[in-house]
Amino acid sequence: EDVVRPKNRPSTYKRHADIVRVHLKPSLGHVRLARLTPAQVQSLLKSKSSTPRKNGRTLSPRTVKYIRLILGSALRHAMRWGYIGINVAALTDPPRVEQHQVEALSPDGARKLLQAIATHRFRNLFICALATGARQGELLGTRWRDVDHDAGTMRIATSLQRIDGEYRLVEPKTQKSRRVV
Repeated sequence: EDVVRPKNRPSTYKRHADIVRVHLKPSLGHVRLARLTPAQVQSLLKSKSSTPRKNGRTLSPRTVKYIRLILGSALRHAMRWGYIGINVAALTDPPRVEQHQVEALSPDGARKLLQAIATHRFRNLFICALATGARQGELLGTRWRDVDHDAGTMRIATSLQRIDGEYRLVEPKTQKSRRVV
């Protein structure tokens, strides 16, 4: 609450809070910080990687890595504040996350997409995504004042996010995300 909320977007805070509530508190909430061991954290990561959930699937390696990241961040703050002497999460091995190469549509694939959406009510949104490579939230956050018809450009200045069931315009995540396409 005091560390993540002030410095992060509401969606990031919510994601951290959900990870703590759903994964960390039930598994490690009973363990005193000073008694937490790397073995306990590694065991948590292993169980999260291998235990099927209600839908029968296990958590993705990326989600398990995120659990470790959030725990490690919390333990770094606990070290700074003098509650513990070592960050035991840093002594554990993160799961291996495969990097997937993103492939752009081929010209033929783009033509097929355009044919498939010819009568779709969001046709122009799809065309804009195809032409610019902008993210969904960036496109949905674009306002008319961001479009320069004469120059044929669009300024990415805001992004639309759904936070606690409410839609909000937020600034792009990084300075590099603010751009003209």
